[in-house]
This record gives sequence, structure tokens and C-alpha cells, in this order.
Amino acid sequence: MGELKGIAQYEVNLMRDRLHAQALHRRNVSLLKREVQREAQEMKKLLGNR
Repeated sequence: MGELKGIAQYEVNLMRDRLHAQALHRRNVSLLKREVQREAQEMKKLLGNR
């Protein structure tokens, strides 16, 4: 019985780690998008001022 519990716990930990990795990835992607948008705004300003 203890062995099954260990396997189940291992599965739960795997799923949790995967979800955490996805959440981190999503956050990084949204931060990157924001950064790119900011850069694009700066470029527009610079090009508009010429």
C-alpha cells in the first residue's frame, strides 16, 4: 500500500511541477510581449520625431 501512495505522490509532484513550469512560461511570454510593445512604441516615437 505504501508503494502505491509513493507512486501517487510522485505523479502529483510531476503534475504540480509541470503546471508551475507552464505558469512561469506564460508569465515570461507576457512580460516579453510587453517589452516588445514598449520597444515598438519607442521606435514609433523616434521615427515620428525625425
